[in-house]
Amino acid sequence: MTSDSRRPKVLYVDDQAGNIVVFKASFKKQVDIVTATSGEQGLEIVQREEIPLVISDQRMDGMSGSQFLGEVRKLCPDTVRMLVTAYTNFDDAVAAINDGQVARFIVKPWEPQDVLAAIISANELYRKTKENRILTEQLLHRQRLAAIGQVTSGLVHELGNVMSVLSVVEDIEADLGSGADLSREVHILHNGVEKLRVLVESLRVYSKGGDQLQVAKSTHDLGKLVSATLILLGLFPRVKQLKKLEFVPPATPIDAMVDAKKFEQVVFNIVKNAAEATPVHEGVVSLSLEKSGDQVLLHVRDNGPGIPPEARAKVWQGFYSTKGDKGTGLGLSMCRKIMEAHGGSIDFANQDGGGCTFTLSLPAA
Repeated sequence: MTSDSRRPKVLYVDDQAGNIVVFKASFKKQVDIVTATSGEQGLEIVQREEIPLVISDQRMDGMSGSQFLGEVRKLCPDTVRMLVTAYTNFDDAVAAINDGQVARFIVKPWEPQDVLAAIISANELYRKTKENRILTEQLLHRQRLAAIGQVTSGLVHELGNVMSVLSVVEDIEADLGSGADLSREVHILHNGVEKLRVLVESLRVYSKGGDQLQVAKSTHDLGKLVSATLILLGLFPRVKQLKKLEFVPPATPIDAMVDAKKFEQVVFNIVKNAAEATPVHEGVVSLSLEKSGDQVLLHVRDNGPGIPPEARAKVWQGFYSTKGDKGTGLGLSMCRKIMEAHGGSIDFANQDGGGCTFTLSLPAA
């Protein structure tokens, strides 16, 4: 039986099976009910599905109701939280409200019509809060798009200056002769500047809504493209701090039709993000490339904390960043646009025990 998104939804947490039976019997006709028998189980549920309202009993073995709702607040601040308590636990309920952990408390024995009204009201509050947040984010998004459009022309001009500096480096290498081989350094500079050029172009396209993104595809060995990108990434301090960066190209080349520079831009962003998510000096980032049917899959795994619940629906939004002022928030959004322009896709999944895996999928050549 599928859930009707228009029906109110609630997670009810109580370690007494009889109370759960009564709650279900009272509201199952009007409400979609999810249940848990402990705070720990309840936290697992709110991390894997959207829950507008949580109602928890206060007196439970292990984690109390107020402690549990405090953790829910950290994970899902928009979720409305209510505490069920007896008159003898009145002080606990008042303290929970004062601490901001719950919106209200429900006193035992409760009346079904009162609780149903509270459930409906809480779901409406959640819906309006979510809508307001989305509208606010959309407004900020438009404002930042307008601002980014204004600075793009300046970035293009500065890129020309960088290219001029690069030509001077090449002249110096020529003057020094064969005794000082700077070819590797110049090659890395070339790659770095080219990636900067692609980034600026992507920024220009993004400021116009992303409709102008063009890809010039040709057949490439993806293993070679990934390896070349990892060489450039090795110059970045946060990547140097990894305990291990693993990639073994397949023995048999795996080809796909890609725009090499744009594909490398995607790999660059995903691996750099993975490195920054891992613990310093203990981080492990591993890449694997495989062919699955008519698709080529590149997996990028890390041993970081994974992507938190509140960020999962936002990571593909332009200008959303978990890095605060240290990130533009354009990386993953542009990665998705590039992959879709190739007829491919990009997705992620948190791993059991920690860490996250990003998977890039492309049609095989």
